[in-house]
Amino acid sequence: MKTDCNSYLFDFEPLEKREVKASFDGGPITSDAGGLLLREVESRCGILRQFSECFTDHRDPDLIEHTVRELVGQRVYGIALGYEDLIDHDDLRVDSLLAVLVGKKDPTGESRQRKQDKGKPLAGKSTLNRLELTQPGEPDRYKKVEIDVEEVARIVEQIRRHWPAVEIVIRGDSGFCRDKIMHWCEENGVHYILGLAKNSRLLRKTERQRKKARKRYALTRKAARVYGDFYYRTRTSWSRKRRVIAKAEHLAKGENPRFVVTSYTREAYDAQTLYEQEYCARGEMENRIKEQQLYLFADRTSTHEMLANQLRLWFSSVAYLLVSAFRRWGLQGTEMATAQCHTIRQKLFKLGAQIRVSVRRILISMATGYPYKRIFAAAYANLVKIPLFSP
Repeated sequence: MKTDCNSYLFDFEPLEKREVKASFDGGPITSDAGGLLLREVESRCGILRQFSECFTDHRDPDLIEHTVRELVGQRVYGIALGYEDLIDHDDLRVDSLLAVLVGKKDPTGESRQRKQDKGKPLAGKSTLNRLELTQPGEPDRYKKVEIDVEEVARIVEQIRRHWPAVEIVIRGDSGFCRDKIMHWCEENGVHYILGLAKNSRLLRKTERQRKKARKRYALTRKAARVYGDFYYRTRTSWSRKRRVIAKAEHLAKGENPRFVVTSYTREAYDAQTLYEQEYCARGEMENRIKEQQLYLFADRTSTHEMLANQLRLWFSSVAYLLVSAFRRWGLQGTEMATAQCHTIRQKLFKLGAQIRVSVRRILISMATGYPYKRIFAAAYANLVKIPLFSP
């Protein structure tokens, strides 16, 4: 067999008297033609355009081939379409459909400056990686695009502008249990309920509750929970004492102690009510968090830099907002109106198509046998009724 992938000829088992042969000669073909629906959403809500404005570009304009908006769009659309890693983009950079989504004027890449880049309209993993790794205020020769997103303050300001009397509560797991966040909340009249990682000091403080839970479990052989609260301060990282709620739980597999730190006083909530009704009762919100984590790769935070991991989380979050807007606007009135992200991706975005680019038009010929044509058409009809985004 020849080694040139463009002339591979695969001779499969025949179908009765007919030969079955295959080769890589179909021209530009994509498996993500349904991403065009996401492009329609972006044209009407401007999520990516607004997000890209959070970046400051220190690069020489004369040397730029990929704008910040295009780089951000490539990363977010990639996540929405199921490509979780940067390395995926070394293969995706030849995809003309993705180039159309991000707004490339030349979706074929034939006008690229360097010979080795011709035919590759999109950025590779190295360029996208530099987008993630630039430190604010510290651009260098290779990392010259930085981001500033102070989200908690921005969101609180917007809520108070519209609903000045509403009580605002920040709830999160132990990853958000940082003195800077809690101190900001305390200074700005925002309540918080945050998970707190267990340690030996916390376990010692709850020995009485844990012992009581063990005894209850031994008597009933059913899950036993005992609640308590106390004021606690870390040895170095916290600036003040704060109220901690402890849940001493004993299960068949053993102890399962949990802790949360909160700004709420004992007069506002007793320990059990705060833990069960305010911290744990996350309901539908928890489903949405899991949806983003499982299907839009919010857990892909494996870099050594905290800021880079934060930015990856933002890319995932923006991808979720884009897909969620499509579900809310495009799929209303269809049987997929409440479908989760992975179902929407599999049934509507993963759609094979041939791409033909000419001077006057880009033609995308989608698979004739596609089984969800009716829902695709309904989503398109819903989206085109919405006015285009105007900054």
